[in-house]
Amino acid sequence: MFDYNFKTDQFKYETLYEGIREDIINGHLKPDQKLPGRREMAANLHISITSVKKAYELLTDEGWLYVKEKSGYYIKKINYRMKPVKPFSIPAEDPKQEKAYEIDFKANQVSTRLFPFSQWSRCMRNALNYPTETLSQTVPWQGLYQLRASIAKYLYENRSMAVNPANIIIGAGTEYLYTRLLMILPENTVIAAGDTGTHTFASIARHLKIRFDKVPLEQQNMSPDQLAKDVTIAQLSPANLFPIGRAMPVDQRIAFFEWVNAKPGRYLIEDDYDSEFRYDGGYKKTMFSEDTQNKVIYMNTFSKTMIPSLRISYMILPDDLLETYEKNIGFYANSVSTFEQYALSEFMEEGYFQRHLDRLLTYYRKHRQNILTAIRNDKALMQKTRIEEYGAGTHFLLHIHTDKTEQQLIQSAEQSGMYLSFWHGSHKDHEQILVINYAAIPNEKIQQALKLLDDVITVM
Repeated sequence: MFDYNFKTDQFKYETLYEGIREDIINGHLKPDQKLPGRREMAANLHISITSVKKAYELLTDEGWLYVKEKSGYYIKKINYRMKPVKPFSIPAEDPKQEKAYEIDFKANQVSTRLFPFSQWSRCMRNALNYPTETLSQTVPWQGLYQLRASIAKYLYENRSMAVNPANIIIGAGTEYLYTRLLMILPENTVIAAGDTGTHTFASIARHLKIRFDKVPLEQQNMSPDQLAKDVTIAQLSPANLFPIGRAMPVDQRIAFFEWVNAKPGRYLIEDDYDSEFRYDGGYKKTMFSEDTQNKVIYMNTFSKTMIPSLRISYMILPDDLLETYEKNIGFYANSVSTFEQYALSEFMEEGYFQRHLDRLLTYYRKHRQNILTAIRNDKALMQKTRIEEYGAGTHFLLHIHTDKTEQQLIQSAEQSGMYLSFWHGSHKDHEQILVINYAAIPNEKIQQALKLLDDVITVM
């Protein structure tokens, strides 16, 4: 006992502390057993008295030892059985980590090569240089006012939206904010949305025991005529119906305003994800900016315009829902770190965000045309496919004429090092619909991607 292996890369008092602690856990040292005095222990182990003193004091502070005046240190009785720590190995990689593909058409992929990491790093460093008392302060439940004001300014200048920063709530991702929103809605809430890109939202609603109706769609946003009579919230993507890419026509927008204003307790959720990317000069005004009765709940995120790892989204609530939110769940702490919020605010105020958006729009417009042209020039591929695109987002639909099942195509693609993303909307017999997200496919890999895609469709 007390024969410890003192390591060169560890303080001696730490080794002694850990050794005595393990002896107590393993039962080698019994309750009320007296430890050797500090001088005796130091002499036996050939370490300093100071090291023994620090180890004993640390064990006493944590409740492993107790002191009898003028007698020494004794083992304290532990009222529960602690399990000894068994050696184990940690895998070098996460066994559940997503597989990396040579060609990845995943619908949520974005290009990070254009992101201005140098400017973002500068904003992060500046934020970390704020006074300690500023960074350590609790962020208001809505989020940092400085960032909310920057978002309000951006929306006014770019989307014609007059937004009071007090109505903006910042959170770590759209799913987080959506969950919070559903928590404050009445028990009789019924949500309706197109059966396109809302699978996550539908899962959240089901988890909270809220009915979520999926409305079948083909080439257009849903209309109020498709909603059940007891629907209270219509969830829309008027700027870009994912994954089709169509913008909602003005007459349809008016119809939804008439529907939401017809009865109290109704609202529209405007999911404006990916709305920054339109290449045809189409209708860019938000429904929020046209709302006269405070019936639109607006949601957007920085994950697509910045980088996916930056989990910052925001939601704008009408006054009545904001009051309900603060009253019922305002006790939840804000989920985004202070320095990230300061950094993003500076990134926007210095004009970096707008310049980055302009570069992205220019790049994606050209890149989109490159891949569409490459497909149209590939006669073999065009005989088996049909392009459907409406000049929005970072994706388009590719209808494939095939007798293969989705699972067969997925399996064949994976063997070729390619990930395929499917849309399960209405389609003809002997056809599958791919969502071709080109954001993460560099120009130099376009021909390789099309060759692999042709092989996957053709080879059985």
